[in-house]
Amino acid sequence: MILTCPACAANFALDPKLLGDAGRVVRCGKCKHEWHATAPIVTLAGAAEEESAALFNPPPLIPIPASASLLADYGKAKPRHAGRNAVLLALLLAVLVAAPLLGWRLRDQLGQGFGKVLHDATATLAARSKPETALPENTVNTAENTADAPAAPAVVIDGIPTTQQKEEDGHTLLVIRGAVLNKTQQDQPLPPLQAQAMDAQGQVVKTWIIPLNATTLEAQHRLPFDFTTPLDTPGVVDIAFHFLPPAL
Repeated sequence: MILTCPACAANFALDPKLLGDAGRVVRCGKCKHEWHATAPIVTLAGAAEEESAALFNPPPLIPIPASASLLADYGKAKPRHAGRNAVLLALLLAVLVAAPLLGWRLRDQLGQGFGKVLHDATATLAARSKPETALPENTVNTAENTADAPAAPAVVIDGIPTTQQKEEDGHTLLVIRGAVLNKTQQDQPLPPLQAQAMDAQGQVVKTWIIPLNATTLEAQHRLPFDFTTPLDTPGVVDIAFHFLPPAL
């Protein structure tokens, strides 16, 4: 049969059996136009007339290129927006390639920032938790209320004095034992040593001056003391010791 393209009027010789009974979609090999073609209903008279016309008036035929396909793939959708799909695919591949690099870079920056924050926070906590240096209560500080830093005490109480209460002849006695120490390489005068009795509220309720058996303490020497006094004040819970400023 002769198949004519409705778009460009090109003629093609085609076996009707290829179209089947229901027909199918075909594509023009010249202009690429597609349409649904059906095989003609052939009668005996019509077949004779068609054969005569084909013998005496053959239509001009256009050769079909070897790479062209006259029959279109029936039921297969023609790809659309191929160029757009190619661009989207290229962008997706670029994102997939760049994502790991960007992720490593971002993680490095976050790691550095977090490390700096952690370092600053640790330094702040260390500074806040660093114990303040306090002067011992039982030392002599002659540089108090001066602009210069206080000098190290020369004479100190060696350790913590012991206190003991005992009953004797119906009276309560307080016994205090301890020692003072000269920490320097030179002889030092001994300042007065004071003991203060305090109640549960931290109030001073009794004061004593502990006598020392010397007025000067040699370098690197230790001087013990033993002091006993009546304790006639009730409610004493603690004893504090201090050196008094030397008399002028």
